[in-house]
Amino acid sequence: MSSFRPIARVGAALAVGSLAIGLSALPAGSQEQDWPLTIIGEANCAVIAGTPVLNVYYEIDNVAESEVDIIEAAVGLSETENFLDNVFFDPNPIPGGETASGAVVLPGDIVGHLVLQVEWISEGLEDSGFEQYELEIEAPCEAPPTTTSTSTTSTTAASGAANAAVVRPTFTG
Repeated sequence: MSSFRPIARVGAALAVGSLAIGLSALPAGSQEQDWPLTIIGEANCAVIAGTPVLNVYYEIDNVAESEVDIIEAAVGLSETENFLDNVFFDPNPIPGGETASGAVVLPGDIVGHLVLQVEWISEGLEDSGFEQYELEIEAPCEAPPTTTSTSTTSTTAASGAANAAVVRPTFTG
């Protein structure tokens, strides 16, 4: 599935952090059972081939004793409901008590609420559901300024000869 869609059938409990907002909920029809998955994530700016990008990393902990299969994991912006990319987790399925990780590289100009939606199923739990995790991206990534510097070395020549200068450009950034 390659569309980003809001999950309207999930109730959410909001936990606010300085960089991230995490959402979790109970599966429909099972108010006493906890979700078998917990998700954490972080986003960092980087520059690849001179272009600013947003590297987003996620970890899913399977806190259940049964294996959980990730059917789909899609990331998008909640404000526009735009699908940005799929996130693939390894290992998948996630064995009981284990952790899977996934990452995605997104354009560096993204600002807003970046939402990961995970659809899962577990035959051992005889259940399926959705998990959602949100990161707040407060500012776009920017490429560091490029600077050019030169160094000059001069030599003294015998009288009547011109001075020679060696120039070696160096690049930083």
